[in-house]
Amino acid sequence: VDLSSGSSVAIWKVQVNNLGNTKDDFSVTWDEVNIPSGWVLNLDTDGTTSINNVEYSSSDTFDLVLTVPANASAGQLANFSMVAVSNSDDTVSATQEFTAVVIQHYGLSLAVDNNTKSGNPGTSLDFIFSVSNSGNGLDTYNISVEGPNSWEPKLSSNHINVSGVSSGQFILTVSIPSDKQAGAASGNISVSVVSSDGETSANAIVSVSTQQVFSIDLAYNAESNGTYIVKQDMGLKALVNVTNNGNGVDQLSFKLQNEPSWAALRVTTERVGPGVTYVVIVDLSPDSAALSGRDYTFQVIATSSDGTEWISPNFNVDIQAKTTTDGGGEVTIEEIEEEDSSLPGFGLVSTLLIITSLVLIRR
Repeated sequence: VDLSSGSSVAIWKVQVNNLGNTKDDFSVTWDEVNIPSGWVLNLDTDGTTSINNVEYSSSDTFDLVLTVPANASAGQLANFSMVAVSNSDDTVSATQEFTAVVIQHYGLSLAVDNNTKSGNPGTSLDFIFSVSNSGNGLDTYNISVEGPNSWEPKLSSNHINVSGVSSGQFILTVSIPSDKQAGAASGNISVSVVSSDGETSANAIVSVSTQQVFSIDLAYNAESNGTYIVKQDMGLKALVNVTNNGNGVDQLSFKLQNEPSWAALRVTTERVGPGVTYVVIVDLSPDSAALSGRDYTFQVIATSSDGTEWISPNFNVDIQAKTTTDGGGEVTIEEIEEEDSSLPGFGLVSTLLIITSLVLIRR
C-alpha cells in the first residue's frame, strides 16, 4: 500500500470455486484480529458472509477492500483470513490468508534560522538547519556543503537520521577570516540534503558578511611627550596621533575635555581609513589673562560613528609670564652691597646710584 498521496486502499478479487459435482452454498467467516486500529476492512454484504447457489465446477467472486489511513507507518501490516465452509458438508472447507503492508515513501523539507548573518572578523557564526521528514518511515539524510574555503564552512554532521513525520537539526558553522574589512561577504554557501532513496533532496543558500569593528587609539605625537611650556601672548600647537585600528573607514568627531579657554581644535571631524593615523592639532594661544605658573591639563576625545568615545592621555600646559618695560627691554634688578650707613653721605650716594642704573636700563 502506497500512502505517498494520503490514505489508500488494498483491493483483492476473491474467487470461491465449487469443486463438487452439484450446486452448493458456502458460509464464510473472517479473522480480523490482526488488522491495526484505524484500518477498515470493507466486506461485501452480498457474498462475504455467505455464498449461495454456486453451480458445480463454477465459482463466485467478490471484491475485498482494506482502507489504510494516511498516518500508517512504513512497514506496518495487517494479517487477516477467511474460511469458506460447504453448507452441504461442513468437513469441506478452504482457507485464504491476506496480508497488506505499507511501503515507505520519502519526503523532506529544509529550513534555516536565517539565510544571512554578520559578525566581527575572527569570530564564528552558526546556522541552525531543520530537516523535516514528510515521509512515513525513518530516513537517513546525507548532508553536504559547498562554499569558499577561507571562510571554513563546517557541518556538525554529514548525515542525520529522522523518523517519519518528524524533524531533526544540524548546524553549519562559518568562520570569518580575521583580516576581513567591514562589509566583506562570503558569497553563497550552499547546503544540500539528500534522502536515502537517492532522489528526494532539498537545498538552501546562506551567506555571511563582516561587521565593522570600531577601535581608535589616541597617543602623543612623536614630537612631544604631552607636556608644553607656553609664554603668555604666544602660540603653540599640540599634536595628537589618532590611529584607526578598526576594519573600516570611521567618521570621527573630535572635542576637548577640561580645556582652558585659549585651547582650540583646528579640525573637529575627519574620515579616517583602517590602519591610518591622522594627526589632530590643538592650537594653544594663552593670553595675558592666563595664569602664569599654573599647569593646565586637558584631554582630546574622539568619537566613532557608532557613538563610542576614545580619550587621549593627559596634555599638560605650563604658562610662563612675559613682562616688558615701556621701551620693550627686559627689566633686571641687581642687588647692591650695602655700605655702613653710619658713614657721612651714605644715603645720598645710594640714591644717586639707583637713579643712574634705572636711567641706563631704560636707554
